[in-house]
Amino acid sequence: ANAVSLKRDLEVPFQRGPGAYERLVYRRQLAIAVASVAVHAEVRDGKVVWARVAAGAVAPRVLLCPRTAEAIVGMPARVAAPSQVAAAIQALAMETFPISDPRASRAYRAGALGEALRAALGRIREA
Repeated sequence: ANAVSLKRDLEVPFQRGPGAYERLVYRRQLAIAVASVAVHAEVRDGKVVWARVAAGAVAPRVLLCPRTAEAIVGMPARVAAPSQVAAAIQALAMETFPISDPRASRAYRAGALGEALRAALGRIREA
């Protein structure tokens, strides 16, 4: 027999720092995103010292992206070099597996995901 269990109590460690969530949808009322990225970071002495990244709408479930988070750690909090942002986007591309469906092609989703990450990183640096 197949069983489904739900965990009601979930402990989430708290880390201080800014967070940003970016998602691409075709219409505001459309609940399903084409691609989405959430970034949470801790900034000390002007640099990102801890980060967590999650990507949505690119797999059957939300994916944590530890390699992308590693690429963000060490970035300056104000202005990151384009090569640092590009490295984070490349890491995200390696950790996600967008699909093609009637809403968007795989290539479009991959590009949207990269731009969502770029936008989220910009918002974190502004915080």
